[in-house]
This record gives sequence, C-alpha cells and structure tokens, in this order.
Amino acid sequence: MTSQLSSSGVEASSSNFSQTLERLSSKPGVIATLVLDRASSALLQSTGSFVFWSANTASPIGGSAPSAVPTSNSVTEASSTDSVSSFATTVMAYVNTSGEMIKHMNSSEDDLKLLRLRTKKHEIVIVPDSKFIFVVVHEISA
Repeated sequence: MTSQLSSSGVEASSSNFSQTLERLSSKPGVIATLVLDRASSALLQSTGSFVFWSANTASPIGGSAPSAVPTSNSVTEASSTDSVSSFATTVMAYVNTSGEMIKHMNSSEDDLKLLRLRTKKHEIVIVPDSKFIFVVVHEISA
C-alpha cells in the first residue's frame, strides 16, 4: 500500500523526502514507512503494511475516527487507513513529548535528532527533520 497526499509545497519537497526515505528504508526487514509534515502533522506519504498497529489504540490525525461503517468491500482499506492515521498521530505525540523533554534537560539550544524504539518484534526509527518527520518500521528477525 502506498498513499501520498500532495500540495504545491509538498511536490517541491517530494524529491527531498523521497531520497531521505529511500536511504532510511534500505535496511533489510523494513515493513512500513511514513512521512509527516512537521508543521501541520499532515500525513504526506506512507508505504508498506501497518497490520502491526491497532487503530483502536489512538485517535487518527484530525480528531476522532469517522462514524460511518465501511461496506464489506472497503473494510480492509478503511481499517488500513485508520491504522496508518492512528500510528501517525501516536508518532507525532511521541516526537512532541520527546522534544519537550529535551527542552527541559538543559537551557542550551539542543534539538531532537533521532528516536529509536525497539520491541521483541519491531524497531521503529523516527528521524525528525526541520520540515518532515520520517518513520521507518523494521521487523526484528528471530
């Protein structure tokens, strides 16, 4: 699955984040990638499968989940979209909270450069940029 939202600013920066995302996702075992706009929290691009993420654990970007029940033909697509949006919302909250923590650590100018979260099954690497947030999800081999 690949989704991409575009606007005039996004199209101009598309090659920048495509190159960065390609570099980050070159590691074997990558199962999903995400690009978020840092300023607006908008989901710009997602690739791969988000079956590892339960959409019921967080609200999607932009508020609450839609109340309409999808038809049987679109259940998989709707649940996949909900999972991607929910995951993106959680990533944004994690990045924002981590950034606040860094601000409280010391008074000098310091920036968040990388977040790495590893579980038994997955590793999530988050690279905040000045304009974008890049996310790569790896499957941990046994």
